[in-house]
Amino acid sequence: MTFKDEALAALRSLPPVPRRAARRLIRDLLDDPFRAGTLQLRNQPQGRRRAVFGDRRIVYLVNPRARTIVIERVAPRRIVYRNGLEWDPDVPLRE
Repeated sequence: MTFKDEALAALRSLPPVPRRAARRLIRDLLDDPFRAGTLQLRNQPQGRRRAVFGDRRIVYLVNPRARTIVIERVAPRRIVYRNGLEWDPDVPLRE
């Protein structure tokens, strides 16, 4: 699993209770990235999904062949989809 810098910064800035919920959800995504409660995003590449915790969303990209998950964004619902969700392979990722 890798994290875009933006997502990692957002996770670190969460208050303790939502941060624990996010960590739990991310651990669950490692076991099953297609689990119940996640959705494929419309008008996005195959594998770009979202998961919900509280009023926040985790947007992530799954590549089942490579067995990778990229956490792209973590933000409240009202702003997580702003400015599009273009995936740039040149953007640095954090393991």
